[in-house]
Amino acid sequence: MVENMSARVKAVNTHMLNRLGSSIQYKRWKENVYNADTGSTPAYWESPTFDALVLSVKVSEINSSGGRLKSGDCAFSFRVDEFTTISGTNNQGETDHTEPTPSDVIIYDGDTWKTELDDGSAVWKRDVTKTMYQVFARRSG
Repeated sequence: MVENMSARVKAVNTHMLNRLGSSIQYKRWKENVYNADTGSTPAYWESPTFDALVLSVKVSEINSSGGRLKSGDCAFSFRVDEFTTISGTNNQGETDHTEPTPSDVIIYDGDTWKTELDDGSAVWKRDVTKTMYQVFARRSG
């Protein structure tokens, strides 16, 4: 029964992404590097473009977030396997983080959304099947 439910949730997720998904670019932060012309500049593990469900945060999510989420924030839901270097170590032997971080950036509809919220943390979760991320972000600037 549990496997059947998991298969149903995956099927619904896929259907929703196919029908309602919007294109986003997700920049997975690696480190800040020094650039003589611009100073500290972020470097990213990868910056893939893929479809995600983009939803405004609900009042119930704001209320249960302990003040971290605010009106105007969005939830971006997408497949975990959209991150291609999640293997743990890249080909240069560097350890990759396998989960969203506060320094990640999402480009959606021409706007930049930051995953770092007021307290310096990122708010995200996986669905019950462990195949989808839901990452909360705030419009920058």
